[in-house]
Amino acid sequence: MQGNLPPVKRVGEEDESGEPVDSSG
Repeated sequence: MQGNLPPVKRVGEEDESGEPVDSSG
């Protein structure tokens, strides 16, 4: 039961921090 999970991060999109998301996550 996971309800506090962050939005899915995909490669190419910017993370919440504003940094580009890498395949490493």
